[in-house]
Amino acid sequence: MKDIDITSKGPILYRAPYVVPVTSPLIHDGGVLVNAGRIVAVDRFNRLRPEDSQVVELDRRIITPALINCHAHLELSHLADLGREAVIAPADITAWIRLLLAKRGEVVPMDEIIRAGREALAALYRRGVALVCDIGNQAASHAIADDGEAECLFFQEMLGVTAQAAQAVLASLPPDVQCTAHAPYSCHPSLLKALKERARQSGGIFPIHVAESLDEIEFLQTGSGPFQQFLAERLRLVGALTDSQKLSELVGVPGCGAVEYLHALNLLDASTICVHAVHISASEADLLAKTKAKVCLCPGSNRKLGVGKAKVSLLVQRQILPGLGTDSLTSNECLDLWHEMQVLHKDHPDLSPELIFRMATLGGAETLGVTHRLGGLAPGLDAKMLAVDFSGPAADIYPFLVNSGKSIKINWLEAGNVN
Repeated sequence: MKDIDITSKGPILYRAPYVVPVTSPLIHDGGVLVNAGRIVAVDRFNRLRPEDSQVVELDRRIITPALINCHAHLELSHLADLGREAVIAPADITAWIRLLLAKRGEVVPMDEIIRAGREALAALYRRGVALVCDIGNQAASHAIADDGEAECLFFQEMLGVTAQAAQAVLASLPPDVQCTAHAPYSCHPSLLKALKERARQSGGIFPIHVAESLDEIEFLQTGSGPFQQFLAERLRLVGALTDSQKLSELVGVPGCGAVEYLHALNLLDASTICVHAVHISASEADLLAKTKAKVCLCPGSNRKLGVGKAKVSLLVQRQILPGLGTDSLTSNECLDLWHEMQVLHKDHPDLSPELIFRMATLGGAETLGVTHRLGGLAPGLDAKMLAVDFSGPAADIYPFLVNSGKSIKINWLEAGNVN
């Protein structure tokens, strides 16, 4: 299409055959009035006042909110070749972790890591992502978000399996960086509780990998299996576990599932984000609903690593609206939320496309605690909007948005960029 000349510095009224507010029903022949970066009104075009603004006609387009990526590891983007390799054998996640650690052990200049991360962040923005929750292991990775068009919430991820390791980590936390825990199996309970308390005191969210694989659940419940072997191997490498010691002497085994364990430690609340949540029970889903804890699904990564499919029905039945994340380019072929929606629908054809699109928008905003400015199209929200190419009937809109994947064509309306 030809460029549309937007000259007004005042209100702009975008008109499209369809507007998808997400927070309210689909609008035919709709309009979105914006001014100074905020949405002023969303309604049928003939109910708005075009004479008070510049009107931008978006033929054969849908107006939607921007997408929100609730979980990514941009720091790992320089290792994208790992994500393009063949899938690891189902449930053998420790083999992938060993491979990832070996790759990360190779000396790579920090500026190269930051450059690759910035390219990945720019690609997220080009594909319609306004906000991403980014997890890194190095404080310097915070620089990936500098000058990026997509907003980035950065968290430094901490690991420390033993009490001694946890104490060392807590003594060296960077004061000016948000920190979080990696996973229940990789963090001593003292570290989990201290990091969550730190997040509570700052009023921040607390993302943590939870119940990603059956191996993780086996270890938490019984103290055995591949994770027992993996953790013992890692501790022996650093001299924290001798041949005469048992892992259970240094690492407690809660004897329950991951969500139940977090609840027992008083870690679940409305600011806790359980990332993956593939292997949870019905009773654990009840706990998530009771505590108002959030969930982030990563269907592309789960499929790539062969760890299984999340029991999304357990969440939906309890009125939990998950957000969506892409994880990293080491466990996913791309960082594209349109692809994630497509994968999720293929894995769960019983889910309605409308619900899945809500996950990628409003679900993400609820998960990251930003519904006051993102997640839908409504007065007072940020004018972070997309124009999506579409020329079909209204009944096809949500199936199109969810199932088009990487072929979907979008433009940002945020700054009047319509091509």
